[in-house]
Amino acid sequence: MPSDPHIQIDLAAMAKSGSTASYTLDDAFFGALDQEELTGGQIVVEAGVRQKYGEVYEVRCHIEGEVRTPCDRCLEDVTYPVSIDETLKVFPVGEAPADDDMARECAGRNPMLDLAWDVYEAIILSLPMQRVHNDGDCGDSVPDIYLRESDDEVDDLTDDIDDLTDDEADDEA
Repeated sequence: MPSDPHIQIDLAAMAKSGSTASYTLDDAFFGALDQEELTGGQIVVEAGVRQKYGEVYEVRCHIEGEVRTPCDRCLEDVTYPVSIDETLKVFPVGEAPADDDMARECAGRNPMLDLAWDVYEAIILSLPMQRVHNDGDCGDSVPDIYLRESDDEVDDLTDDIDDLTDDEADDEA
């Protein structure tokens, strides 16, 4: 049975004490999230909270470790290191600026914030767009001819871009 995919922090208590909290996330955490991008990993999240003014808090997170995701070529797991520093601002309900992607809302006198999805999104955004093994490391299910053809396609695309650049230079002359 999957673990509970929550990272709950008590904003007021942590801000008052000045303490930090540490969370270790493993395969069970990633399996319990409603997502298909990450197949697992070992991540440590360290979070600290500071009260900015009134009921507005700043949550600083350091996310460190590694995650696994399917390779875009062979679909076998490929591992990527993760090292992220993230800062969120937490406002009372209805007071968060609409144009701030890092703003969250929380209600109540003892506001609790669940960081699980924010941590997941930070990890996903830190990964490269194309997630592949290093050359030659893909599983046996990917024929060498595919890898050679992929490299040829990249070379062809590079040649096409060079041709366009040369044509633009000729037009300007």
